[in-house]
Amino acid sequence: MTWDEALPELVGYIEIDRSFGIIYAVVALIIVGFRHCQHLPHVGHGTIREFGLLGALGLSPRNATRLVFLEGPVASVWRP
Repeated sequence: MTWDEALPELVGYIEIDRSFGIIYAVVALIIVGFRHCQHLPHVGHGTIREFGLLGALGLSPRNATRLVFLEGPVASVWRP
């Protein structure tokens, strides 16, 4: 006899725990996504002079876009 045959209610509890873990992870990812989307406009508007200087130094518009999209998640998760 295996443990899931001996304790069928424990199997139900484990399945419920797994489903709540998945729901929690999805909610956490949605919150992080909203923070990221909320932070992106501030990055673009607050650093116009910075982008002008980087453009004068030779940064291409494509690399500037990459910079914004890489800076957004880092800045929305890590705040000093």
